[in-house]
Amino acid sequence: LRSDMALGQGEYLSAYAILMGIDETKRNQFYEVTKTNFDQIFQSSNNGAKEIIEQTRLAIKSSGI
Repeated sequence: LRSDMALGQGEYLSAYAILMGIDETKRNQFYEVTKTNFDQIFQSSNNGAKEIIEQTRLAIKSSGI
């Protein structure tokens, strides 16, 4: 997932978008938001799933997706 977010594309990122409830029409925007906010989402190499999801939700909210 980390690699896919860094690239803004990929199978794991696509699955993550579905799990996060991102509408299909907004998935490309979601991919770009996760790529742009990669450093925010992965603030530390020790981030667990809970922190990654929380930071992803914050990035989604601030982008208006």
